[in-house]
Order: sequence, then structure tokens, then C-alpha cells
Amino acid sequence: LPGLHAALAAWEAPFKRREAVLTRELPVVLPPVIHAPEELRLVLHHALRNALEALPKGGTLTVRASAAPGGVCVEFLDDGPGFPAAWLERGFEPFAAARPGHAGLGLAAVRSAMRRWGGDAAASNRPGGRGARLALSFKP
Repeated sequence: LPGLHAALAAWEAPFKRREAVLTRELPVVLPPVIHAPEELRLVLHHALRNALEALPKGGTLTVRASAAPGGVCVEFLDDGPGFPAAWLERGFEPFAAARPGHAGLGLAAVRSAMRRWGGDAAASNRPGGRGARLALSFKP
């Protein structure tokens, strides 16, 4: 995923301004996956923006990528408040905003793109009740 490194580099400054930490757990080589480069940039933008906006000052987002059975998994793991239970029930429906004042279209667009490429997007709260997990599954 060549666009992943570029997207993370572009978000370094916004994370620093928020006094948040952006960490990476990325292997040197990942198998090639199906995606549209320009659309992938938007998918990563929505995932990173949502995580940053949810993080408290001084919070941490870890972006982890790994080869998985049938492709590649990219996870966004934060230590923010997690997804509201009501949002998790509706998942990625358009206009199902996880936070007040948001349109609720970013993660809907993420899932739509992932499914067009044969993959998927899944969201959950992390064990222990602190933080959210967004997982993007890419097909080879």
C-alpha cells in the first residue's frame, strides 16, 4: 500500500498540533492489494481524520498493517473514548455520525470504497472500554 506511508506523513503535523501521537507498526513489505490510488487517499484521510478528532489531547493512534489470510489488514487503534454504542448498531450507514456536529459520511464512504475493491471495513471498541478500532481488509 504505497499510499499508506504518504498519508501518514501528511497527518504528522495535525497530530503534533493536537499533542497526539501517531505511531506505526508497518512491515517493510506487504502483498499487493486491489485499490484505486486516488480513492485510497480519501479512505485513509477519513480514517485518520476521524481518529484524530476523537482523540483526547495527548492521545495515541497506532496504525498497524499486516498480511492477513486473503489480503492485507490495516488497523487504526486509538485510545480515545471509543465509538458510541448507538453508532456501532448502525455501523457505516450514511448520516450515522459518531459525534455531534458531523455529517456521518466519512466512514460510510470508507466502507463503500473498501467493498468496491472486494474488501471491507469493520469498527469496534477495544477491549477494556478505552479506544476504538477501525479495520480495513484489502483483497489481493
